[in-house]
Amino acid sequence: MSTKDFFRDIVSKIQAKAQIRSVYGEPIETRSKTIIPVARVSYGFGGGFGNSKDANDSEGSGGMGGGVHVEPIGVMEIKEDSTTFLPIHPYSTLLKGFVVGMSTGILTGLYLSYRNQQKKEQQYKIE
Repeated sequence: MSTKDFFRDIVSKIQAKAQIRSVYGEPIETRSKTIIPVARVSYGFGGGFGNSKDANDSEGSGGMGGGVHVEPIGVMEIKEDSTTFLPIHPYSTLLKGFVVGMSTGILTGLYLSYRNQQKKEQQYKIE
């Protein structure tokens, strides 16, 4: 098997695995609507081959690796009169929003408290 054929074989195997249906199944159909899972699928691979400087080693060596990542992002809801995309909000996004909101609230509270204290100190200096 040549290097080119080897890469083609690996890429075709990765592409076959990197499908939404292989992770989430077929679309679900009911009497009034169809639900289709939507996902972000990404894959990557890399490899290298080389020959040894040793004159006795005629074969050389090489290596290859790859991976597939499938992330659900929502579902398409298809009805007779409309089509709607319903996103999935992962907990990490909600957690980030919560942390940003809490941090903003705490910093605002500290700032207002400091400003209030400064105003009181100025009042005592004037009187």
